[in-house]
Amino acid sequence: MIWSDCEGYYLYLPGTFIIKDFHKLPVRSMWPYYNEKGEFVDKYSCGVAYFELPFFGLGYLISELKGVDPSDYFSPDYGKSIAFGGILISLFGLLFLYKTLVIGEGIE
Repeated sequence: MIWSDCEGYYLYLPGTFIIKDFHKLPVRSMWPYYNEKGEFVDKYSCGVAYFELPFFGLGYLISELKGVDPSDYFSPDYGKSIAFGGILISLFGLLFLYKTLVIGEGIE
């Protein structure tokens, strides 16, 4: 479930909280970028990871409650919780847009 650009943004979370080293991440990307030392370099910014953080924590909690190894950060539990977060944030954005447009109609 987590691949391509989503993987690039997501890797900050397991790199920080599970592996604790960004250069040793097992990357599944088709074209990973490595520096001269052979260390993985993520070309994506960490901004999206801030939004995904609570849902990453939810995926970690669900993995532990189900008895699944939480260090498997590409498991379906993490993928589903990140997808749920994306849907929830999108709905909040649409609600905010609706409120903005409805309030903006009465202003003259």
